[in-house]
Parts: sequence; structure tokens; C-alpha cells
Amino acid sequence: MKHASRHHARQGGFVLLMALLVVAVVTALMAGVARHSLARAVQAGGAEEQLQLRWGQISCERAALQLAPELIDQAQKPRRTPVAKVSMSVRLGAMEFDMLAADENAKVEVNDLYDRLGSLRTQRALIEALGGFKASVKLQPYGAHRTREQLEQSTMPLFGSLGQVVDVEPRQLMRAAERITCWSNGKVNFRRASPEVLRAACTSVLDGRDIQQMLIYRAGEAEIDLNNALGALKLDKSQRKRAERVLTDQSGCYSVWTTAHGVQRRWYRLAVANLSKPEARRAVDDEGRPLPRELPDVQMQATFDW
Repeated sequence: MKHASRHHARQGGFVLLMALLVVAVVTALMAGVARHSLARAVQAGGAEEQLQLRWGQISCERAALQLAPELIDQAQKPRRTPVAKVSMSVRLGAMEFDMLAADENAKVEVNDLYDRLGSLRTQRALIEALGGFKASVKLQPYGAHRTREQLEQSTMPLFGSLGQVVDVEPRQLMRAAERITCWSNGKVNFRRASPEVLRAACTSVLDGRDIQQMLIYRAGEAEIDLNNALGALKLDKSQRKRAERVLTDQSGCYSVWTTAHGVQRRWYRLAVANLSKPEARRAVDDEGRPLPRELPDVQMQATFDW
């Protein structure tokens, strides 16, 4: 009897061990399935977020670029100080998008400045344009080590990104972009440019006294135009021609920074559009009602994931 009891006890222990082993295997398999399902869910959630991000950025970007000229004009009218940017926000689904639309003609254009002044004087002018913003100006033109023949055959501008101009952290690019650009037509809208930008753009064109007089004249006249402003300075023909080469009272190039706020991070996107083309302007019908405007001609886009 004792021998049979021991035999049954050993069998029971073996069955219990096998049962525990099966439970452990099943548990491990279920854990693996759970991890796989979780990974797929996270992946699907990430794909959904990326899709929402992509379409949200494009939609906000296009809308802000179309509205930028009118919004900046409206913001400028009740003020005596120059207005060259406007901000707006919108929530699309679970994401919030902040937009900063700006007039690129209210900034100093690096390519034009470099072409007129050369490296050293351009660097000094850009430091003045940036004002109190602590940024290290480090000019790195495209094709610096190429021959003149190679440069003439190339369609690339010498400066196609702000990273070639200032050495700052990515988050500080937005601040630097408030004063400098690589994408306008080279002319500065003297009605909207800051005093620092105006002085930098007019290097070797107007002296400090003429620039100060222009700023005073601008502050006293809400609807001033360039012709009257230059006429008040009593410039000779050569000086006036140089001034007309770098200054304007119209804007045709605009940009928008779009900041998308996700759950754990932010995405930044910069787009620049040329709105000076006739098909990009707001048209009206016979009764003055605005007609649909075609999408802006976006000439530059850059995305930053910080």
C-alpha cells in the first residue's frame, strides 16, 4: 500500500508540473500576442498621427499663405509702427496648429546683399539686421569652392537656407527668420521693415541721416509710398536709382511657420510662396465679390522635427 501511495504521489506531482509548464507556455504566448497587438496599435496610432499631421500642415499652410497679405494689411492700418507678421491658431482633431505668417519683403535678402556687398560687409549688415538677437552669423555660400563657370551654369542660389547664414540652435531659426530671408526678390518693403532691417538693406545705398529721415517720414504718414519718401530725401539721380534698386512699397513674397503640437513633441514647417504672380492675387467679380484664388505657388518648404 505504501508503495502504491508513493507511486500515485509521484504521478500527481508530475501532472502538476506539466500543468504548471503548460500554463507558463500559454502565459508567455499570450504575453507575446499582447505585446505584438500593442506594438501594432502604437504603430497604427503613429501612422494616424502622421497622416493628421501631414494634412493639417498642408491645409494650414495653404490657408495662411492665401490670407497673409490681407491679414497683415489689416493689422497695419490701425498702427503707426510697421507690422510684418501675424499669428493665428486652429485645432484640427486632436492636434493644435500655430501659424506665423510673415512678409518676406520686410526682411533683408541674403543673396542680394551678398551680391552687392561681398562676404565681410554682408556679415556686418546681417548682424545689424538681427539687432539684439544673439546669433552667430556664419556665411556658407553654395559653391564656395567651385569655379565661376560652374557657378554660372548652376541654377542654385548661393544661399538657399538659413542654416547657411546663421549658426544657431534649430529652435532659434524662427527668431532669426523674422529679420533675414533667402527667398524674396531682394527688395525690402520700407513700409514694413524694422529700422534694423532697413539700415542693413540700405548699406552702401543711403547714409544714416537719410535712413533716419525716412523712418521719421514713415512714422508720420500712414499711406506713404516710395516715390514720395525718396523725393523727400532730395537724392541725386544716382542715389535714387540705387535706392529704387533695393527698396519697394509693395510685397509679393510671404512665408508661414506652422507649429503642430502633438502629444509628446512638436513639428515645425516653413513654407515660402511668391504671391506676386497675377494668378495668385485675389480677384473680384463685377459686383466686387472675391473670386476663388488659386493655391499659392509654394517655392520652398522645410520641415523640422524637434
